[in-house]
Amino acid sequence: MPTAGNAGSSGIGGDGGCAAETCNGADDDCDGVIDNGCPTSLAPGSATLETPLGDSDGGSSFSTLCKAGEVIVGLKLNFSGWLNQVTAICQPLALQADKQTAPYTYSIAFGADHVLPSHPATADGSAQDLNCAPGQVLVGITLDDQQLDPTTVVVTRLSETCAEPYIALDGTTPGIHWKNPMNAGPIKGDSYAATDAEHPFLLSTDQLAVGIDGNAGSWVDRLGLASGKIAVKVIN
Repeated sequence: MPTAGNAGSSGIGGDGGCAAETCNGADDDCDGVIDNGCPTSLAPGSATLETPLGDSDGGSSFSTLCKAGEVIVGLKLNFSGWLNQVTAICQPLALQADKQTAPYTYSIAFGADHVLPSHPATADGSAQDLNCAPGQVLVGITLDDQQLDPTTVVVTRLSETCAEPYIALDGTTPGIHWKNPMNAGPIKGDSYAATDAEHPFLLSTDQLAVGIDGNAGSWVDRLGLASGKIAVKVIN
């Protein structure tokens, strides 16, 4: 199967024979199909709510998802002594083809920000942006919490793991995978910066963050990610 960005060897040989298929607008392998195995579009799948992180049992459950084809690229976090509010920032992904080269090259294009509803809906203070670098997507979070008293656990610090998405065509189901993870943050509370427990979570390399879930009341009690896969449709 051709690979994105460098689909294979050159086309039909000088002796008029057939060669390995490349993404070049020709039927290189002489099977009657032009560019078979080459990408055509993205196909987002359904979302799965992962188990929220944290030791608190307070608050009411929430979940909010990006639109189909969007992924999370950052969070807005409102901290005072602890995490008061969280807001996810989504961007749409699209397949981009450069047909000025031979073979064609393929890349992932990002669209404009789509800000999801905040949890809880209102909070004192102002939010800080914890965003992935341009061209990266959110693939994990690490949440620290602290037991303030026998009945109260609060989130005191949050960091992200971001990574580069790429087009993977060498699997059973072609899709968007990620590589080169790197940390962003942390952002932490002003007064209660201590940590009693650290809760890391990282998606598998064929999954992307497509929403958030958790528990919130007067503040954010627990936080998790919604995961999803984005398949790549190819010419058969």
